[in-house]
Amino acid sequence: MLQPLIFLLSRATALQLMDWGVQPRALIGHSLGEYVAVCVAGAVRLREALLLVQERGRLEDDKAPIGAMLVAELTWEEAQAYECVDDRNGADAWVSRAGNNSRRHVLFSGGRGAVAQLEQRLAKDGVRYQRLPNRKANHTPMMEAAAQPLARLARLIEWSEPVLPVYSTVGGARLGRDRLAEPGYWVSHSILPVRFADALDAARCDAGCQVFLEVGPPAGLAGLAGHHLRRTTLSLRWRRSQGAAKRSSGGYC
Repeated sequence: MLQPLIFLLSRATALQLMDWGVQPRALIGHSLGEYVAVCVAGAVRLREALLLVQERGRLEDDKAPIGAMLVAELTWEEAQAYECVDDRNGADAWVSRAGNNSRRHVLFSGGRGAVAQLEQRLAKDGVRYQRLPNRKANHTPMMEAAAQPLARLARLIEWSEPVLPVYSTVGGARLGRDRLAEPGYWVSHSILPVRFADALDAARCDAGCQVFLEVGPPAGLAGLAGHHLRRTTLSLRWRRSQGAAKRSSGGYC
């Protein structure tokens, strides 16, 4: 499964940077990245985090219906007019906002038929958009069957207070042990929209982050963060020769 590999690569990259002296003031993780963030922050042991990530991926493969996702250049408020929630016609007629990535970048997620119709509406209205490779309707209630079993596993995990600030993409607030230990949090994390922009705002205002460094594959979040905050962002790209890293006053995202 791909999710454990992405998790391990992102975690290893973050820890290597910290070993080189790049010390973050805060951590933010987009979707799967939040599992990386809480693990790097010391809130959960590697083995338990990896088990949770592996189960998340298995459940999504086995229980979540086929879906699709796209990102459109709209504000969160403008995007509401493009939602289509109609349980009478089944999951394929269902599309909703699934992520607030920046001031003008909104994720949509839903059934393939509904997303195809959304593409037509966006094109007709002259809204720029990009179809994503996802084959599930992530971060919508369509994921509930895959998300609910995560609560049982999360309940067995021994959570600790993070030693680094981690800002939630469920609500934007700083995460503590009590919130992480709520089994329902990880269910909500899979079902509710990703509030990445809110987490960025919180990291800037509360932790004083000025420079944001993206460490996980694939690159893309750094650009969204820079667009939203109008701040400097960096996307890590590996080359044959690596220069000495310097201390950063920013956050990892």
